[in-house]
Amino acid sequence: MSHSVKMVSVLLTLLPLGLGGCGFRPMYLPAEAPAQATSNTEASVQDNDLAAVRVLGIVDRSGQQLRNDLVSLFSPAGEPSAPKYNLGVNLRETVRGLAESQDGKATIGQMVVTANYTLFDATNGRVLTRSSRDSVVSFRYFGPRYGSVSVERDTRQRALTEVSLGIRNDLAVWFATRQTATPALEVPAPAPEP
Repeated sequence: MSHSVKMVSVLLTLLPLGLGGCGFRPMYLPAEAPAQATSNTEASVQDNDLAAVRVLGIVDRSGQQLRNDLVSLFSPAGEPSAPKYNLGVNLRETVRGLAESQDGKATIGQMVVTANYTLFDATNGRVLTRSSRDSVVSFRYFGPRYGSVSVERDTRQRALTEVSLGIRNDLAVWFATRQTATPALEVPAPAPEP
């Protein structure tokens, strides 16, 4: 075995030790769990918070699909009966032709799906966080109209899936950083001089 191969294997072996020393913690590891790996059956703090999110209705068929994707991602067991949070989403979708054939018909299209979302406290309606997620997906138009409709539908579903995963990840990070944020250190007042 050459010297460089040995060096690489040693570095790969020591890498996990370095990550633990710098404070790295997997996002989905429960806050109270020890640093060792946990079983897959334990629910993390973020998953519990995500399961307590009610996704409000979203306009149009694409909105319904996005809402269904989000509900499935947040809580596969179904919607919460007593939600702690409400998620409002405004969805915008645009389709445009990028390339045209010689007869002027679009042959390549691009779909842009933008979701602006806001997480509210369910008890008092206070805004907790807001952001947006975009997905840009290109597709090819086919000759028959049905083929083009089918391609657009599949493209829309891909874009909505990408947006829903992005929103889920954004909120998981928000819940993780909100719960693990350390409070400001209090500096003790100087002792009075005798």
